[in-house]
Amino acid sequence: MMLRLAGSLVLAALMTAPAAAQKRRAPTGQMAVFGPQAGVNFARFGGGDVGSVDSRTGIQVGMFAAFPLGKYFAISPAVAYAQEGTSVDVGGGLSGTFKLDYIEVPVLLKLGAPLQGSGRLRPWVAAGPALGFRVGCRLAASSGTQSAEADCDDNQVGLKTKAVQFSTVFGGGIDIGQVSVGLRYQLGMTSIDDTGSDADIRNRVLAIVAGYAFRLGH
Repeated sequence: MMLRLAGSLVLAALMTAPAAAQKRRAPTGQMAVFGPQAGVNFARFGGGDVGSVDSRTGIQVGMFAAFPLGKYFAISPAVAYAQEGTSVDVGGGLSGTFKLDYIEVPVLLKLGAPLQGSGRLRPWVAAGPALGFRVGCRLAASSGTQSAEADCDDNQVGLKTKAVQFSTVFGGGIDIGQVSVGLRYQLGMTSIDDTGSDADIRNRVLAIVAGYAFRLGH
């Protein structure tokens, strides 16, 4: 009787052990998420026709989403209002800032994996294209206590910029639970100059961005 009972217990253990081990080893995977994001931009002009310039510090704020493509990859689109442009020291106490504002729409391919032994920490890298739709362009100048500001299209300014720019975005960061923190670099691929002179002037933006993810669906 005891031998029969022991045999039954061993058989039950052998039948349930693989299922339990599989449950423990089963990957948690990724989930579709969305949420707000915001950050700080350090922008400046680049290109063959740009001399010595300084950065313009601005903000970006918007929404992002991520849709998993298996265990490690995800497509992450976003839309954000972004302050770009550049600053320049003309000399003699005169400085100016080109204030270019865009609605940026990047679509990034994101690669990430959880750290060993931690389900909450997930480093990632990302890259992809972005379209920027200009929503504002102003030139601000200051000298001592005096300052002035005008639209780029003003005849006295004469800085016409294209309505759309194309960029490539690279970045990396880490997800800590529902919080995501990352560093991104936006490389302008097309000139923003629209004066007819074919000047090579492109936006370059280094950004520190943070977001909070909410799960989509169940």
